[in-house]
Amino acid sequence: ISVQGFRNIANSCTGIMHLTINDMPTLTDNCVKALVEKCQRITSIVFIGAPHISDRAFKALSTCNLRKIRFEGNKRITDACFKFIGRNYPNISHIYMVDCKGITDGSLKSLLPLRQLTMLNLANCARIGDMGLKQFLDGPASIKIRELNLNNCIQLGDSSIVKLSERCPNLNYLSLRNCEHFTDQGIEYIVNIFSLISVDLSGTGISNEGLIILSRHKKLKELSLSECDRITDFGIQAFCKSSLILEYLDVSYCPQLSDEVIKALAIYCTNLTSLSIAGCPKITDLAMEMLSAKCHYLHILDISGCVLLTDQTLEDLQIGCRQLRILKMKYCRCIST
Repeated sequence: ISVQGFRNIANSCTGIMHLTINDMPTLTDNCVKALVEKCQRITSIVFIGAPHISDRAFKALSTCNLRKIRFEGNKRITDACFKFIGRNYPNISHIYMVDCKGITDGSLKSLLPLRQLTMLNLANCARIGDMGLKQFLDGPASIKIRELNLNNCIQLGDSSIVKLSERCPNLNYLSLRNCEHFTDQGIEYIVNIFSLISVDLSGTGISNEGLIILSRHKKLKELSLSECDRITDFGIQAFCKSSLILEYLDVSYCPQLSDEVIKALAIYCTNLTSLSIAGCPKITDLAMEMLSAKCHYLHILDISGCVLLTDQTLEDLQIGCRQLRILKMKYCRCIST
């Protein structure tokens, strides 16, 4: 669609409020400008797969009262874009800027004036570090923020988590996947965010000691620990004993885990609805028998790469987990087809 095409759309549809344009590599700033000239009631935009959109598009959108923004995989968005956001969109509640390589700590500083922000997703924005996050958390947005996704922001470490625990009393969802500098020391502060119900610490440096500290929280419903290779049975057992309301657990590719983990889940975490033990090669049929006997609410189970499991596991699941809807079992060579 050309610029003239968007101008025609604007002339016919002046009441557009939600704008989603995905996988349109020909979309440019001028297209957005042509649309916004007549469509100034837009409150949410989604541009995924639009590599030619730049900061200029946000300048054009400054006449709209934007509340939700979602961009993904854009290399032309820079800190200047966030300056427009901070100055022109006081009511914005959702910012989703994933895999935007031009974003730095300066972007987070620009968000300081925002008072209505509840969701911030900056996954794969690898230039963001502790300084930028601390500056953002000093602003009023930190009080209302409920969801924070910083996956693969590899410069982040424990120091910014201290500020997070002080400034985010309403945070429900926190994702620090592959923030490799995050350690057990940071867990000491996460455990003080009492509003948290979901944490993703996959690919971090957390160990058994960190899990023992995390067990003090007692209100987590979702925990992801994929590829945390320092974790053993002891750490998971300690966490499970204090996490009776746990519903989702991902311990995939934690190669040291054995049947003892499944036994702990079967005893303490009977409300589980989703479990991934993919890539845990020590798990046996005996463990799955215990799981099937106690965890009757399982909807999703991933046992891919659990090479010791046999057809006996399928029989036990069929009897005990009648609510199971999704079962993944790739590379289970002892299970017949």
